[in-house]
Amino acid sequence: MEAVIRKFGNDFMVRIPSGVAQKMSLKTGYKVYIVPLEQKSAYELETLLSGIKKSNIHKEIFFGKPKGKEQW
Repeated sequence: MEAVIRKFGNDFMVRIPSGVAQKMSLKTGYKVYIVPLEQKSAYELETLLSGIKKSNIHKEIFFGKPKGKEQW
C-alpha cells in the first residue's frame, strides 16, 4: 500500500483506508512501523533545461510600472 503524508493541525498524519485496516486487523491504539522510501522528484532540472532552445525562448514581458511597494 502506498500512502501520502498530510498535515493535520501542527502534526503530520498517514491515512490508512478502512478496507486495508480491516484486512490487516488494525485497531485504534495499535503500533505500526513507518519506513520512509526515498522519493525522487517527478522532474529533473537537467531534463527541463534541455528543452530550452533559442527557437522556444520568449522575450521579456513588461507588466507596467509598480503599483504597490514592489522593489525593482
